[in-house]
Amino acid sequence: MNFENGRTRRLARVLAWCLCGLIVSAPAQAARKHRHPKKRPHMLRMAMSKPKPVPASPVDPEVLLLYIYKTLRIGRLADAEAQANALVAAYPNFALGQMLRGDLLLMHHDPVNSLAGMNSTLSNVATAAGTKDLRDEAAKRLAALTERPNPDLLPRSILNLANDQKFALLVDASRSRMYLYKNTDSRLELVKDFYISQGKLGVKKEREGDKKTPLGVYHVVTRIEPKNLSDFYGSGALPISYPNDWDRLQGRTGHGIWLHGTPSDTFSRAPRSSDGCVVMTNRDMSQLVDTVDVNNTPVIISDREEFITKEKWAAERTRALMLVEQWRQDAEIMPLQRLRSRYAKAFKSADGESADDWLKKTQATLSGPGKVQIGVSELEAFDYPGQSNLVAISFLQTLTSGKTKQTVRRRQYWTVEDNQWRIVSESIIERPRT
Repeated sequence: MNFENGRTRRLARVLAWCLCGLIVSAPAQAARKHRHPKKRPHMLRMAMSKPKPVPASPVDPEVLLLYIYKTLRIGRLADAEAQANALVAAYPNFALGQMLRGDLLLMHHDPVNSLAGMNSTLSNVATAAGTKDLRDEAAKRLAALTERPNPDLLPRSILNLANDQKFALLVDASRSRMYLYKNTDSRLELVKDFYISQGKLGVKKEREGDKKTPLGVYHVVTRIEPKNLSDFYGSGALPISYPNDWDRLQGRTGHGIWLHGTPSDTFSRAPRSSDGCVVMTNRDMSQLVDTVDVNNTPVIISDREEFITKEKWAAERTRALMLVEQWRQDAEIMPLQRLRSRYAKAFKSADGESADDWLKKTQATLSGPGKVQIGVSELEAFDYPGQSNLVAISFLQTLTSGKTKQTVRRRQYWTVEDNQWRIVSESIIERPRT
């Protein structure tokens, strides 16, 4: 379809900007913004080139959204309408798709000044509050699609994974996005990313019922099949280990934080709509449930993830590994006072013990009848989200002394005290990585 006048072209341009969460008051402003995009060194902006045809099958809803956005940007309203129809046909309960299709139809008749404007056909689908939620969802989804993590950068939070940990999940609350990373020979590879919903009141959970999603490092502790769930949780659930030791030391309360799907009549939820869980579409949740290993998949929830150069990431990873190596060497030669210097004055064990009491209590895990040799393996290390200068490390410790051999798993939290990295909390983990 050819554009018959500038009015239709202007409407397409306005809708395209609205899809990105932007309200443009004049075409000239839109043109200036398009010519001089803001630089974002930590992300990679996709070029707005001529869109490629969308494969007929399988239909990826986000691929269709991006295609519609890009075709509108170059003035191809008919193509955008066709793909909006395909989106609604494939996912009839996708409210954002229904809203988009309605606004495209309105372009033939009335001005559209915002996504689902006052005269939008979406008025029969959602309330005013629901319309705002859909605009927020559109902005989050399209920002994630048009600005991808630069493949030359790595997430700062994930410093090291054990060799047997195949995957890690990284939630970036600011982007309403979950990133699935694959671990290959200590190299991180971004495999896929998903739109997610978080707590109604955002992140940094502190107490039971505060409608917030926790920030921290957790692990998937079990898998719950749909047949054992109510319809509300959709295609499956992956409970995580909130609260962890650090949360309990900070006095944080609450429980039952899950990754889960949506009710069968709901395709997706607003960016902030849960009671604290991380919610995904049933389509995405099914993929995730089939991918992750229970008790062996870390889940890092960050308020705003920083993507850093490989050189900087390698330096921070090396620092974390060296902290454990220095601790291991001191533990082997074991005058207790030397090992004690690795522990902070503010140290508290998971049970609230001081460093002196903790070392006395756990001395048996560091001593034996003869010369002591300590080995460290299965090490995972994370720059802890939401708090500066805090590194969470856990590892399998093997102690050999004479004919005695014992194995325990330690979790340590390192922080800076008096300009030195020291252990501020430590625990012996009975079960692996929970």
